[in-house]
Amino acid sequence: MPHESNAGWLSELAGKEVAAPRREKLKDLVESRPFWDSLADLDDLPQGVQVQEGVELWDRGETRLTAEIYVPEGPGPFPLLVHIHGGGYCVSTARNDRKLGMRIAERGFAVINPEYGLAPEHPFPWAVEDCLYTARWFTRNAAAYRGDASRLVIEGGSAGGGLSAATIIAANGLAEELDQGDFAGVELEVAAAILFYGMFSFPLLLLEPGSNVGSAELWNRAYLGPHFTTKIRHPLASMVYAPNLDRFPPVYLSCGHDDSFLGHTLELTKALAAAGAKATLSVPEGLDHGYAKAWANPAAQSEVERAFAWLEGKVPVTQAA
Repeated sequence: MPHESNAGWLSELAGKEVAAPRREKLKDLVESRPFWDSLADLDDLPQGVQVQEGVELWDRGETRLTAEIYVPEGPGPFPLLVHIHGGGYCVSTARNDRKLGMRIAERGFAVINPEYGLAPEHPFPWAVEDCLYTARWFTRNAAAYRGDASRLVIEGGSAGGGLSAATIIAANGLAEELDQGDFAGVELEVAAAILFYGMFSFPLLLLEPGSNVGSAELWNRAYLGPHFTTKIRHPLASMVYAPNLDRFPPVYLSCGHDDSFLGHTLELTKALAAAGAKATLSVPEGLDHGYAKAWANPAAQSEVERAFAWLEGKVPVTQAA
């Protein structure tokens, strides 16, 4: 059963006992960002992976979209992978997921990790726009990173899982209302996706908050705005309602048995199945939220290996001689 609070999985990521930050007002989300930044694990980073920080992708006027990019050794061409970090749409940074992104690159992928705009300063659909632009930018600039734009993967966890799904849905015909910058109309072909413990339904977040009881409505208001009820079923916010799931690429959905977001993964899997999309579901026993970065947990890393073994069966990483 899902745990009553988030202290357990947060403590596992922190490597010590910690309490979940207070989440009662919008300012609590903003003021909690230093806590989430403190969870970044930059020890024992993979060797042989080139790291570029602060790569500018898009000048949005008031802000600039930047990203970290990780490229493995070798001539390539490498499949492209867009990794989208989590954080409830309101906290965390690309730096927090640098180690995970580098480990993915170590497998033979050129990886981009965007610093998308956070709510409440940049509410929906700002982050979706940033992530869609990132994927398009990466395919357009693949050659600079020894990448192969014909093998594009989108992957993320938690809110990053939701944004990954939203990016695919937007690229498949629901981007008209978005600010697409200078890439409006550019087609994006996604070969496969991995969605770890994603947030796929804001109504379900209210109905089944689990370990997020007391803060579910706050997340709705922070990300969707004060009149969130008008957007709560928008297909780019709650992907289970998307009308074009039949165009979704092969996808691996994974959520731990003890995770409060398990219902989200199950609901999206059902919606994908009903649409005829190719979906593989994994519910690993004994795992809670955030396990992709639980480096010392053998069961967690076994599930990550299983997900990427599935991916490599869909998107070969073999390099040219």
